[in-house]
Amino acid sequence: MDVTGALDLLSLMRPANVELSAETGLRHDAAYLRIWQPARPDRWGVVCTPGDRWFALQVDGGFSLDHFEEDTDDEDVRRLLSNYVDLAVTYVRGDITAAKTGPLRSPRVTLPTNNGPVDLRMSVLAGFRAAITPSR
Repeated sequence: MDVTGALDLLSLMRPANVELSAETGLRHDAAYLRIWQPARPDRWGVVCTPGDRWFALQVDGGFSLDHFEEDTDDEDVRRLLSNYVDLAVTYVRGDITAAKTGPLRSPRVTLPTNNGPVDLRMSVLAGFRAAITPSR
């Protein structure tokens, strides 16, 4: 699938929920779907991909879920993007658990799904920024 096909697919996957707003577009050779609640614009999720090779769900706070795979067939692209859109909607609605795990106590956000919990990890850069930014 190419970036135009990914954009078309993400446009079809926009949530049909009156509580949520969504926009699609192209940025840096990747298609994206951004979802947020107008009542809470600071809580958002973005699903993006160039159509194959990589797929990402990014949410506010620097957390993400990334998938890398060469030569992804169209059916797998549909499945991955549908899953990531569902996760974005879950996150934006607020169905999350925040925790710090591992020996370095790295922050993560856990989203419930029908197939078990899914962890979004904080990027190294976001973690570094959080560590050096004074608390308010």
